[in-house]
Amino acid sequence: MLFKTLLPLAGLLSVSSATPTPLESRQLDNYWLGPTVRAPNSTINNAVINAVNGSFMIGKQTTHSYCNVNVAPCDTLTNRTGIVLSNTNNTARMDVYVSNQVAWVADNGQLKYTGPYTPDEFMPTKTQQTGFFRIERFLPQETFAAVAYKGQSWQACSAKDAGSYYVYLAGSKTGCVDFEMNAIEHFPSIDGIRFPEAFSYDAPPVI
Repeated sequence: MLFKTLLPLAGLLSVSSATPTPLESRQLDNYWLGPTVRAPNSTINNAVINAVNGSFMIGKQTTHSYCNVNVAPCDTLTNRTGIVLSNTNNTARMDVYVSNQVAWVADNGQLKYTGPYTPDEFMPTKTQQTGFFRIERFLPQETFAAVAYKGQSWQACSAKDAGSYYVYLAGSKTGCVDFEMNAIEHFPSIDGIRFPEAFSYDAPPVI
């Protein structure tokens, strides 16, 4: 399905905010986030943000290259991306069961994640890994939680695949759609949705 031409959202950041707080200070029972797009009046509003081949993408499905069948059936984990923010150093982890799989922001502003068991010498710098916060947004009719990076929100920039978008830090590129990363919260003991346990998230290459 093709997305229509998208326009930047005026006034997206005009909502008031509470003081940013690390997410894991509220973490209970493997509390985790399923990231989605908040971009009212845009065709990508409420779209799922998926982990795909080392990047975060909108409008592109993902699969997993490995999962632990002793924990959950593999097919239940497809197209479910989970992140957890740590209150120890404000980093974003992709999977609590896999070493070194963390989210990070590249020098060009693109939101990416490392592969499982990435050697230390190939890990992004601590500066690139730190700065993720959960922020409460207050609007006249609703309150919602968003994930920000060093006080900034995000933008969706077109990929070569029709209808697909890479996620960048706001202001990184021109011709993109501004959005906030909605923090859809999952408590396994309440909603029964377990944290994804895939060792890596893959998809067909972006042409």
